[in-house]
Amino acid sequence: MTPFYYDPDIYDLMVDPLKRNDIPFWVGQSKPFKGAILELFCGTGQIAQALAASGKSVTGVDLSSGLVQFARKKAKRAKLNIGYEVQDVLSLDFKGWEFEFVYAPMGSMAHLVRAAELKRFFTSVKKSLRPGGIFAIDVPNPNLNFLTRVKDDRFLISRYQDKKAKCEVIVEETGYYDPVRQINHLVWHQRFSNGKCGESHELKLRVFYPEELKLLIESNGFKLLRRYGDYQGRPFRGTSPRQIVFCREK
Repeated sequence: MTPFYYDPDIYDLMVDPLKRNDIPFWVGQSKPFKGAILELFCGTGQIAQALAASGKSVTGVDLSSGLVQFARKKAKRAKLNIGYEVQDVLSLDFKGWEFEFVYAPMGSMAHLVRAAELKRFFTSVKKSLRPGGIFAIDVPNPNLNFLTRVKDDRFLISRYQDKKAKCEVIVEETGYYDPVRQINHLVWHQRFSNGKCGESHELKLRVFYPEELKLLIESNGFKLLRRYGDYQGRPFRGTSPRQIVFCREK
């Protein structure tokens, strides 16, 4: 069964673009770039559409064909020229087309839980970057209180109005952290206010510690240029909620 968060209609309800504070950040960070820009794990194209609306040449890739098709329809309605493609970020293929700026937003790299996947990921990105191009990654800064929470405790992820079910849907999360493999094992649960039984789906997300992320970047042929701790562009600190790193191939 396809997880409910891969349903494009539900995705845009759960992840409300009007409430995302990372979109203005990426629009601002894209301003210096005049060439082609590539968004990895683009989903329904919320960030890519904002960049295109600001005048940038943007391509977005995602492994979910449903999300990509939905993103294309949104771009067409908005009369924006965005090249969305169904591609695996581990084996990007643009047939010689290179990008000036490539970014992986919203903690998306955490879906790559194996070391071999991460190595392929960085290799794939390098092949897609033009010489001197910039690669940016946004992942959470590990929160020990979050990682050590009680396994069965439920935490609110999102709540939205479902037009089909004609009721409110609440999405909650349970999970536990494997400290040996540095993987968060999460389960997202749907709960309908009309009593309808919802779905539950598992997620596995890799946790990246600050020095580990730096070593990962450098060992895969990139040089760390700058690092922010939030979407306001403040310098990274131990208590920062995010790790937003910008790097260039050595």
